[in-house]
Amino acid sequence: MTNVIGVYSILLQILKDLTLEVGSLGSMSFLGGFYVYTGSAMGPGGISARISRHLRSEKKVFWHIDYLIGNQSIKVFALFSAESKRKLECNVNKSIVSNLDASIVSGFGSSDCLTVCGGHLLFMRDIGSQVCLRGIGEAYRASGLDHVSTLV
Repeated sequence: MTNVIGVYSILLQILKDLTLEVGSLGSMSFLGGFYVYTGSAMGPGGISARISRHLRSEKKVFWHIDYLIGNQSIKVFALFSAESKRKLECNVNKSIVSNLDASIVSGFGSSDCLTVCGGHLLFMRDIGSQVCLRGIGEAYRASGLDHVSTLV
């Protein structure tokens, strides 16, 4: 997947309720449960470079998701990605909301959102990992994307 540009999603599990400072969003509370963050990687290095950067523990905190990943109460559960020459994270995000009846974490990860999604971090409290995995995969297919998924 080297230098492949497109869209990606990171499925996270927050193991216990927590409050974090998230850059310009300030103090945010997160309930325990599953979350999915969807973004695009259109620049140099593509999807693999962007995901690798997000997963590194030593990095300059830049994107909202960087404030979550690395916290000991948060487990990265799975990764999804698909090649696309267009920014389709909004399409995938909206489809995930629909498929999983997910709640939008307002303003999170959507500062460059083109379609006013409200947020690119979604919360699914009372559903299991298999339902999350299936729903995210269906969202990629509904967006016309042939995706790859990996359990972490």
